[in-house]
Formats: sequence, C-alpha cells, structure tokens
Amino acid sequence: YTLQESFTGADGDIYRPDAVIRLPGDRDIVIDSKVSLKAFDELVRAASEEARLAALKALVASFRAHANGLADKDYSRLPGLNSPECVLMFVPIEASLSAATSYDPNLYADLFNTKVILVSPAAMMATLRTVAHVWQQEKLRQNHQAIISQADGILDKVRLVVERFDK
Repeated sequence: YTLQESFTGADGDIYRPDAVIRLPGDRDIVIDSKVSLKAFDELVRAASEEARLAALKALVASFRAHANGLADKDYSRLPGLNSPECVLMFVPIEASLSAATSYDPNLYADLFNTKVILVSPAAMMATLRTVAHVWQQEKLRQNHQAIISQADGILDKVRLVVERFDK
C-alpha cells in the first residue's frame, strides 16, 4: 500500500488519496478516510434531544459532502491507478458511522449510487478481500475466454484439414 501518493489527472490537477492498496495483478483500491470529529463530538456531548438531532444532521451532512467530493474526483480515471470506479470511504470511528446510518438508513445506498462505499474498521478487511476475490474471478473469466478463443481457432484448423482430406 501507499499513503498520500500524488497522482496528476489529465486536467493537470493533483489528486492525493489517503491510501492506495496495491493488489496482485496490478489492481488498486483507493481509500479515503473521513473523520467528522466536530459533528461526532457534538453528538456525544449533546445535552438535549434537540442538540442530538442537530448533531446527527450535521454528521450525516458531513458524510454526504465528503462522499460527493470523492465521487467528483473519480480516482478510477487517473493515470497510474487501476482501480474500479468506486472509492472506499473509511470511517475510523465505528460509532459515528453507526449513528449516522441509524439516523439516515439510506446513507449507505445513496453513497453507493455515487460510487462511494462506506467502510468501518470492522468491515475494511472483508471489503478488501471481497474486491480482490471479484478481480481474481474476472481474471479467471478472461483466461477462460482466451482458452475458448484459442480452442475455436484450433477447431477451425482441424475442420479445414478434415475437409481437405475428404476432398
């Protein structure tokens, strides 16, 4: 993995994801960390239900704003990265993610639709392993297609030999 690696986009802008996980087969997974300490601190310190709801709204708004910024960056198009069209948004404080998704049950799905996947410490390794497995399966599929294509070519040549032999 690399931390804070810089990439220059076609537009000349510099992009610096928090981490890039390097997988076998020249595959990469981009991870950007998001900690909304202010909103979460306000949530934890809320003395009233009104203050708690205001802090929850601010926390969810912070997650959504950060996710929209990540979606706009579209790391998958950057030279030097071979990543899927999604980015993992790592939320290191499990309780803040839990609070935000309890308040807004659509948060995961809405962000997923913008190609941002929320991951917590508990889900990080499982997510990385799942992505690596999917890529491995895709490589196997491509290898199978190449074998089938070559077998078709051999079959065509054998068919041609048999036709000529029959003549």
